Amino acid sequence: MHLFVKLIKINLIVVVTIAALFSLTILLGDAPGHFDAYLKFIMGGKILLLLIFGFAVIPGFMIVFFLIVLNYAPFVVDIEGALVFSLIHTFVPVGAVYLMNFTKVSNFKDLTNIDFRHIVFLVIFTTLFSSIFKYTFIAEFTDIEINAATFVGKYFISHTLGSLILIYAVLKIIPHILSKFNPSFNN
Repeated sequence: MHLFVKLIKINLIVVVTIAALFSLTILLGDAPGHFDAYLKFIMGGKILLLLIFGFAVIPGFMIVFFLIVLNYAPFVVDIEGALVFSLIHTFVPVGAVYLMNFTKVSNFKDLTNIDFRHIVFLVIFTTLFSSIFKYTFIAEFTDIEINAATFVGKYFISHTLGSLILIYAVLKIIPHILSKFNPSFNN
């Protein structure tokens, strides 16, 4: 029972965090379904949550992205489309972290010794594959005419920049600021 409660708490954190980052993206000028924002923090949030909580975040990812896609993606017109798109949102970053752990490129299980260059590689790897999978979904399963280079380039750049800014702020800037207010805080 204790493990189940812990899983519920983790996934509530996931849902609230991703919903807040999605709201921030809309505030920065991204009309849902239009891919207009230059900084998108959602991928960075997914990567941070994966690094902190591990694969326990998968149910939360599925729930929050299913609801977001079903309600805000104008190109997804049915439940099956929302499910497929939420699977892409969920398993691309999960697969990237798993693949990097499996191939021993980096060990994300020990958060104290993570090299930021590995995180940069993870972000680039994840956003590249995510943009390709999402473009493929939109091109194959919707009636939207979309330019591949424009979509993948814009998506890749906005998610990569937003992810790197968010992750750097959480891992480097916030601990530095906290250590100024509380000298016993160890960064």
